[in-house]
Amino acid sequence: METLPAPDGLPLYSSVTKAPYKSKRRSPGSAIRSVVETRGPSYLRRRFVELASTATRAITEHEGTVIVCLLSPGKLNKDGYQQVNIKSAVKSSGAKQETAYLHHLAYWNATLDTIESWADSISHLCHHADCINPDHLVKEELWRNIKRQTCSGPADCTCNDYAPCLLPGNVSM
Repeated sequence: METLPAPDGLPLYSSVTKAPYKSKRRSPGSAIRSVVETRGPSYLRRRFVELASTATRAITEHEGTVIVCLLSPGKLNKDGYQQVNIKSAVKSSGAKQETAYLHHLAYWNATLDTIESWADSISHLCHHADCINPDHLVKEELWRNIKRQTCSGPADCTCNDYAPCLLPGNVSM
């Protein structure tokens, strides 16, 4: 595999999926699409059910509204998301593994849709990064997702006409 050139002072990257810039990486939904093509959608649905089976429920109440989130069952990365292996490949065999964020897999499981470019994202309407409740996830432009971080909540939400925020952007459990 060809090594990508790195800017001065940064390490070299030999994998396209670990390129220092998003524009050089594979698209965010490529792992899910790859597994669907090679293993089929029923395999990926079973894998999601297996991964999500130990999710915990968390209830948040805000101004009389009760929101029920399903929280990722495993270890979260520094951004608060769980990345999971969605292709059963044994690492020592040299077979390629595919990983995806669990909330992306939850969204795909509910809609059969994936993100095509880095300009899009899966937003959490509940503002809990570890939530995998498909009712709390929406595919939208990245700028809208960023705008949600400072949303004042359902009453004044201007983030999106079709998917208003469920909670204010600063509520935490």
